[in-house]
Amino acid sequence: MLGPRLLNMDGDLGRHLTVGSYILDSGKIPTLDIFSHTMTGKPFTPHEWLTEIIFSLANRWLGLTGVVFLTSLIIALVWYLLSFEVMKRSGGFYFSLVVIIIGMAASSIHWISRPHIFTYIFLLLWIKIYSSNLFIFKKCAALALLMIIWVNSHGAFITGIVYIGIDIAVHFISSIFSKSINKDIHQFKKSILIFLIACGALLINPTGFQILGTVFNFLQNRYLTSQTLEYQPPNLLAPSFIPFTIFLLICAYYLFRFRKHIKLVDAFQIVIWSIFGIISARNIPLAIIVGLPIFSFYYGMKNKVNNAINNEKSTSSRNEFLNPRLAIGIALPVLISIAVFVLVIKGPGMIQRNEFLPTKFPLKAVDYIIANPIEGNMFNEFTWGGYLLYRLWPEQKVFIDGQTDFYGEDLTREFADVYNANINFEDILNKYSVNWVIVRQRSKLAYELEKNPGLWMLDYKDELSVIYSRK
Repeated sequence: MLGPRLLNMDGDLGRHLTVGSYILDSGKIPTLDIFSHTMTGKPFTPHEWLTEIIFSLANRWLGLTGVVFLTSLIIALVWYLLSFEVMKRSGGFYFSLVVIIIGMAASSIHWISRPHIFTYIFLLLWIKIYSSNLFIFKKCAALALLMIIWVNSHGAFITGIVYIGIDIAVHFISSIFSKSINKDIHQFKKSILIFLIACGALLINPTGFQILGTVFNFLQNRYLTSQTLEYQPPNLLAPSFIPFTIFLLICAYYLFRFRKHIKLVDAFQIVIWSIFGIISARNIPLAIIVGLPIFSFYYGMKNKVNNAINNEKSTSSRNEFLNPRLAIGIALPVLISIAVFVLVIKGPGMIQRNEFLPTKFPLKAVDYIIANPIEGNMFNEFTWGGYLLYRLWPEQKVFIDGQTDFYGEDLTREFADVYNANINFEDILNKYSVNWVIVRQRSKLAYELEKNPGLWMLDYKDELSVIYSRK
């Protein structure tokens, strides 16, 4: 139902589909830029290549409806598994129903067809495996394999390292002050081993160590993060962020309610990930995934019967997969998903409705460019870069797109100078040999070019966009 929203809330999907198609067609993972004329040949870190292939395959299979269905399936799987975990830990149906609805409402602000949705499932599995009772070597092997997949799927693989890092820090503190020092030291050593193996596994990617520099350089650059809406702190009183505010209040209540009984590591995980969510809106779903199972466990502590049930389940965990009720619980959502998919592909107009919207992207302008090719380098609207690659590459390369971790601060500032028609904008256009411009018709740059008909000619105009070319 939210298909058009999933596709049009963000401008990067087109780039991901383009990169994925290039990899499928060429059999090569690009490590040098081939998508822009401003950075051609510069080292490029393809930290999302695996999910870009998956998105591209979905697009080839069923068009943008395939992308929507893939996105929906991943989101549904995350919340199915998370609901199962919350139910098991809390032992309360109505409690689980309420907190899951709150969690879904809070995290839905970042439900977009982009590689980051895979990070949600990876983080959930990461926590589950790390906190399991698996033999240490099996646990290390499972987490190493998961990290290899994760590091090639999305740049937020670093959250898995952060989660273990918090655990290590807490156990180190506990080993200093705890009376049961041998137990804490033992756990501390195991966590260190897992941490080192995970760090080694993340180096298995097309660019090795370079991927760490890409991630950390971007996160430490205040200008670049300030230019990205999803990295901004949420307004906790805004309607769209009220569910997250409620989540924070629930966390605060259980931290206070069980202050004498809560494990120090659980308290730190809730507090730190909640702070991450307060600092940056894109971390809100991650805070929900970490926090919900923790305070659900302490809700279950209120009832001795629930504790007894949980203990019984934990001691018979090897047999729980033989439970016929569990088999039905797994099969039912799968059958529902298949039924929904059949309705989507057979339903009238359902495939057609999943498309890039002309109110968000320059569909008509690109149609004009395809019918009337324009030679030379382009300057483009920042949020349209991915869509322009999707429609025009390789014949046309963009000036910039949403991957600012690659383009860097200097080029992003130059883009802003041109787009805002600052005093040096003509010099920058000349520097990059820009021959034509495609931007919103109400932008400052469009207004400035309109005032200079001696140098710039209006080629195309509609209700959203304009195209100017040099005379």
